[in-house]
Amino acid sequence: MDRRRYLALCAAGVGSLAGCGTESQNAGTNTPTGTGPTTTSPSGELAPLNGTWREYQHDAGNTGAIDDPGPIHEPVEYWTRTTTAGAPATAPAAAAGTFVVVTRSGTLYARDAEDGRVLWSGSQRVNTDVAPVAMAETIVAAADQKLLGIGGQTGERRWTLPLEDPAVGLAVDDGRVVVATESRIRAILLGEGTTAWRQPLDEPAVTPPGVGEDVVTVGLASGSVIAFAAQTGRRKWRASVGPEPTFAPALGHGNVYLGVGTRVVALAADGGDRQWQRQTDAPVAASPEVTLDAVYVTTLTDDAGPRTETPRSESTDTPTAVPTDTERFTAAVLSLAPADGSVEWRTGITETYNFTSGPPRHIPLVVADDDVVVGLGGPLHAYDATTGDRRWATDSGGVTPAVTDGVVSTGVTGLDLVDGSVRWRFGTTENVSPPAVVGNTVFVGSDDNYLYALAANTGAIRWSARTDGHIRTTPAVDEDTVYVGTMEGTLYAFDVSDGTERWTFDVGGQVQSPTLHGGTVYVGNFSPTLTAVDAADGTEAWRADVEQAGGTRFIALKTAADDAAVYTGANGDLRAFDVSDGSELWQVTSTEQRVVQSPPILVDGTVLVHMGSSLRAFDSAEGTEQWATPTGESNRPPVAREGTVYTSGDDTVYAFDASDGTGRWQTAVGGDLLLVIGDEMLYGIGYETGLLALDPSDGTISWTYDAPLTTPPAIADDYLFAGGESGTVYALGPAPQ
Repeated sequence: MDRRRYLALCAAGVGSLAGCGTESQNAGTNTPTGTGPTTTSPSGELAPLNGTWREYQHDAGNTGAIDDPGPIHEPVEYWTRTTTAGAPATAPAAAAGTFVVVTRSGTLYARDAEDGRVLWSGSQRVNTDVAPVAMAETIVAAADQKLLGIGGQTGERRWTLPLEDPAVGLAVDDGRVVVATESRIRAILLGEGTTAWRQPLDEPAVTPPGVGEDVVTVGLASGSVIAFAAQTGRRKWRASVGPEPTFAPALGHGNVYLGVGTRVVALAADGGDRQWQRQTDAPVAASPEVTLDAVYVTTLTDDAGPRTETPRSESTDTPTAVPTDTERFTAAVLSLAPADGSVEWRTGITETYNFTSGPPRHIPLVVADDDVVVGLGGPLHAYDATTGDRRWATDSGGVTPAVTDGVVSTGVTGLDLVDGSVRWRFGTTENVSPPAVVGNTVFVGSDDNYLYALAANTGAIRWSARTDGHIRTTPAVDEDTVYVGTMEGTLYAFDVSDGTERWTFDVGGQVQSPTLHGGTVYVGNFSPTLTAVDAADGTEAWRADVEQAGGTRFIALKTAADDAAVYTGANGDLRAFDVSDGSELWQVTSTEQRVVQSPPILVDGTVLVHMGSSLRAFDSAEGTEQWATPTGESNRPPVAREGTVYTSGDDTVYAFDASDGTGRWQTAVGGDLLLVIGDEMLYGIGYETGLLALDPSDGTISWTYDAPLTTPPAIADDYLFAGGESGTVYALGPAPQ
């Protein structure tokens, strides 16, 4: 397996389905607040748990087995906690000095515009495809098939209004909020949440509504726009604009303005007659913004081709090589005269993207005071609204910005509207590490650069400890210390009781999941080096530098250990190192068809590992092969319990006799799984499958649970703990009887 493919899959070896590139960025200078628990126990607060899952795959043998039962039947969520506020999913709503944001995990939270502190976070999950709206001190958000009216400063629920079907979009004006669903449009009194009027739609709405000048409009699937009287809901007119509209209509100057394909169209607000049409040189990329003086639109060309120029370093004239995967996109901002659509000014912007990020989907903009602020997926650019001259640019964007009290924000960064200087910045996270559970504490790392200790029964944050980089590896825990590594290459030891830092050790490369055995922490990196560190004081016991072989450079993302040796995949080979001095005891050399694919496990003197397209067993003392059985290529570590080894490959879960590789059963599951096994159930998590529980005796699927989980679970008593999307930790347990 080449390095590119290995890196694409390596997070599964770490124990996460999320990406695991070798670069990381600091998340900022904030102290994490936590935004949960967002779900409370369905049967009241749990009694304290007594977990013993001390590290990834549970033990030094990496076996993935534990005596705790875990949930036998389909579980329910007892709590979830987001480690930081999370990346915004929609444009924030700005009201009375507050930015209210919907994260990608569906959490609603509010930040103070002045200093960025979190004022509140909601317990109700809201829709991630509908931007909230605000007026005065009331926020309105969509949650499933209902609307929530929320106090902007306090987060208290003011009212709830059921809808016939899910909301497509919201708009607010003159003390009313207008909601478009696929089948209806409705105006609601903002203060009390009662319906002022409701009208059916002839066909599904495809845009958020536009409101203003006593008119409510919305785009329909046929390529039409329909208009209603804002006060009464009386239908006024319907007009065809061509292709299906993408963005909300905007109203002003007696007109309704729409971006449709490569055209900006102006319709008369009172009758729908076409007033003018302006052809653009690229597709319109956002809803128009209307002011007293102009109509502003953006356009986007997302396939402008590879970047061909050779940029120069800012400090020298030496040409800098352009990455081969770098592509360009071009955007433009246009200021149009409201009366006839003539172009008053136009400015072009060129940016780049790579194959992993892709081009932006649209180019959002907001007009505030004398500025037009444009988001380019990453940077924000501000232009003089009258002349089009660029005023400032800063690296903060991704969603439509909002403005309040002289601050412009996309939800995680607050910028001064005048000069673009950063007033505050908060890190967001997409990933958490696989958790460890010891006693009643869940230890979990995050891409916000913090290690968290959460109460297992409530999700409350007991403490958090700052590190120097993203934490993608699971912690390892002994009686008084928790050990965790970062992508910056530092191994940390923290006091389990309060998070006090005991020591740090420079591993010399991206740290893999540590293995704790016999008072020593064994940890690999991408250098590739295997290092033994004294768990008591962080001093180096020995270091084994592994020569590069076959063009692949890594130490297996989790080692297995016993009193004699540490077993690891190193540069695609399977190797054993003496625990006393790091000298190599034996090596099984890889070939083109036989390259180590997974971290090894150790069971009763046998090392089990995926090599090539087979699961293979080797004698731990000498490295001689004992048996092999086909499974297809897999980078998921096997797990073992009571003489049976379980593994995942080719969208199938297999069970083999650990002594000779005889097949016992196999079950098609529709995806490759990260496995752990409890006293009574075999659990697996996969992108395509969600969480599955299988009977370990015959492979029967006992139950499935649909949650956006990305790490293997940790088992404690009757409960499972796992990491999910947008930095969320889930506690799943038995349904109350």
